[in-house]
Amino acid sequence: MKFFGEELVIKMWDSFIDKGVGGILKPAQEKRLGKTRHEIRRDELLSLAQAEEDAKKIAAGEAVYCGNGQIKLLRSEQEVDKLMSDRIEPYIGELSICGLASAAQTAEAMQKEINIAKSMIKAEDELAQSEVAPSDKEVERDWLFAWRGYAERVSSEELQSLWGRVLAGEIKSPGSYSIRTMEFLKCLTKAEAQLIEKVAKIVMGNVICRELTDHYSNQNVNFHNFLFLQQIGLISGVESIGLDYKINNRSEDSFLGYFFTDRKLIIIKDPSPKKNIAIKAYPLTALGKEVFTLAGATEDEECFYKIALLFAERAAEVIIADHKPAENGQVTYFNEVEVHKPSKSQ
Repeated sequence: MKFFGEELVIKMWDSFIDKGVGGILKPAQEKRLGKTRHEIRRDELLSLAQAEEDAKKIAAGEAVYCGNGQIKLLRSEQEVDKLMSDRIEPYIGELSICGLASAAQTAEAMQKEINIAKSMIKAEDELAQSEVAPSDKEVERDWLFAWRGYAERVSSEELQSLWGRVLAGEIKSPGSYSIRTMEFLKCLTKAEAQLIEKVAKIVMGNVICRELTDHYSNQNVNFHNFLFLQQIGLISGVESIGLDYKINNRSEDSFLGYFFTDRKLIIIKDPSPKKNIAIKAYPLTALGKEVFTLAGATEDEECFYKIALLFAERAAEVIIADHKPAENGQVTYFNEVEVHKPSKSQ
């Protein structure tokens, strides 16, 4: 029985195997055809947990790697000496320098593969819930190697989720995330990542509306935060106090425009085809567009509605709705609600 997003999951594993970029989960690919995802996930997580414990023991000098996936526990210093007795090499106290180096390298290599595997599992979870059809484009081999290099460095679950989202997004739509974006993410501090996640909730239509400063203050987001995001290359126009984000007219004999967010839509109508409708905003840079989509933040619905009210002040009719992609490449919208122009007392 197929699960939701199965074709995307298969594409992910095929991309790694076909391009020779697979890791420790690669041998489990054939099992995926005969087991449920939950069975596979349970087995993999148990194996990874055991491998992580083994890596810690090797790093601590409590075990050595014997090959074929096996480790040998060392119960005493005499056992360490016996293992190294046939070698002529320098020692520090009771421990061999070569032994220490070998153990450190083995433990580090094991941890890197574990980190990659955990990020891949996070990506699989994301893809399994997706309604998007797989793209005909292939993920580039160089991109996959670069992703491995970044994912192997992170051991926190939070960052593994981030790199899982990067991989899932690239599998859905190859070319979504550049190597430059991955290099940016590698250098993020925890405080910077938290700020991006907070601001991502108020990013609407690839812009941040500048006219809602009171609302942003309530969310603990201020001008200095925007200035910092501009300094690291995610938004622009802050020093010039914002730019006009103009809504394009899609009709000839009247005004019809759209303002899209990830899940919602504002439909703007006016009898005059020459109507100029815009909001003051900070636009996202190309890097910002990629980074903010990775934050995984839920849109601030109050912020969205306040933007709709701004448009209602400037157009004859404004409607908000939910939207989703249609099979023909167009957009279908539903749950339409009219937004009335705010009274002067509001």
